[in-house]
Amino acid sequence: MLVIREEQMKTLSESTFNYFVDLMVAHLRKFFPELVRDKDDDVLRETVCHGVEHADQYGIVAGHDVCLFTQLRVLFGPDFDENPELPWAGETLSVIPFPNATEKTKSLHEAAVLHLQSNAKPVHQNLAAAGTEAFRIFSDLPVRPAKSESPPQPEAFPEADPGSGKRTGNDSPKGL
Repeated sequence: MLVIREEQMKTLSESTFNYFVDLMVAHLRKFFPELVRDKDDDVLRETVCHGVEHADQYGIVAGHDVCLFTQLRVLFGPDFDENPELPWAGETLSVIPFPNATEKTKSLHEAAVLHLQSNAKPVHQNLAAAGTEAFRIFSDLPVRPAKSESPPQPEAFPEADPGSGKRTGNDSPKGL
């Protein structure tokens, strides 16, 4: 049976997370150049990492959802969800029930676009386009499990019973 050790899972998880952060930095530079122009990559990486932690507080952990959430933090400020001038943000995240985090994040993103349109802010076009790309690029990229969820447990790959060709699931590793 093949077993993935905890340290190997941690390395894989860190690698995926770093990949996500690097993609997000490029994404922010592409869609919000005027907002991130004076920030170096290390500052943007830190911004993304804080965005991941903040999103996690709302159960937002899928790549595309964290991307949308982080965009809003860059656009409206790191505490946009508590800003009294942006009541739609806090209400969407904390008050309105949604079947899942993706629906919550989509609704939050739509409310942000409407807010920008109603205030005649040209950046709403970038936000709409960035949202579309977020679902295209980050859809299958998990950032990490929510704090309330258990991390995925590595599965064992059972050896086949050489006599029957069936997997037994209880064979010991051979040659180790």
